[in-house]
Parts: sequence; C-alpha cells; structure tokens
Amino acid sequence: MKERIFCLVLVALVTIVGFHARPAQSKPSTPQNLSANCVAAVPKEWGEYVGSSSYGVGFKDSSGTLRFVAHFPCGFKTQPHVALEVQRN
Repeated sequence: MKERIFCLVLVALVTIVGFHARPAQSKPSTPQNLSANCVAAVPKEWGEYVGSSSYGVGFKDSSGTLRFVAHFPCGFKTQPHVALEVQRN
C-alpha cells in the first residue's frame, strides 16, 4: 500500500514539475567570420586570370604566356611558385 502511494506521489510530482518547467530557449547564434585567413598576391605582369585546371589557377599575360599556380603562399611578400608555364613562340 505504501509503495502505491509513493508511486502516485512521485508521478504527481514529476507531472507538476514537467508542466511548470520553462521551455528551452535557444540563444541567438553568433555570426560566422567568413573572411579569408590567407591573402595571396599575383604580379600584374602575369596578366589576367583565365581559369583553373588540374595544373592550378591560370593567368595569361599580353604576350600569350600561360602560367599555372598550384599553391599560393600566404602574404604579399612572397611570389607564388609557377607550377607550369606555357610560352608561345
């Protein structure tokens, strides 16, 4: 008999606490910083960007030379290494 009363009181308490509990409030999300962590520079003499391929990012200068850069170093002080250069004769 005592066990039934205990169970009924326990169920009643859980129900009361459940109804009076505050609903979970979500915190507003903080905006993500989508700026680049690395900025690289390419010399203007290399010409315009023409696209990318399996060789890397391509640039074509005024004489028709194509340069492909596979990996860009961070910063403006170091020049990217040309992975492939195609010169027109």
